[in-house]
Amino acid sequence: SGFSRNDVVRLITQSLHGLGYHRSAALLEEESRVRLLSPAVCQFRESVLGGQWDAAAERIPALDLNSPDAVAQVKGLILEQKFLELVHDQCVNGALDCLRSELVPALGQQADKVQALAACLMCSRDDDLRARCGWDVGPNAQAARMAARKRLLQDLHALIPPSVL
Repeated sequence: SGFSRNDVVRLITQSLHGLGYHRSAALLEEESRVRLLSPAVCQFRESVLGGQWDAAAERIPALDLNSPDAVAQVKGLILEQKFLELVHDQCVNGALDCLRSELVPALGQQADKVQALAACLMCSRDDDLRARCGWDVGPNAQAARMAARKRLLQDLHALIPPSVL
């Protein structure tokens, strides 16, 4: 058929997850001994969803990205989320440090992006910040944060080869 057994099993497992059949997907992974995601990718996803930004950045090399540009883009997106969460938590010193020592070097020539992020420091209310950075205003701050992390993972999927994620 042109498709390897592993590719077919991964596709079926992904479809089962998408349909909400998580136990069936887990059973298929167990019986076939074909994992949808490698342990390194699972750790990366857990780091992102858990807001462990330094751990997520350390795990980027394990993703086997195709180019240095893709590595820089992934790192930049992770650092943006880290910065926005620091601002949201009112950790102004931490946010400034992240902006100066991590984001500015990572974003390089994207001065407009740096300026837009720096403007977030001026937001005085949570809902203003969430609106400015595109987070769902949602029922509460924690729900908005988790939705933003899930959206970050979706954005990262576009940069990571399908064979890895």
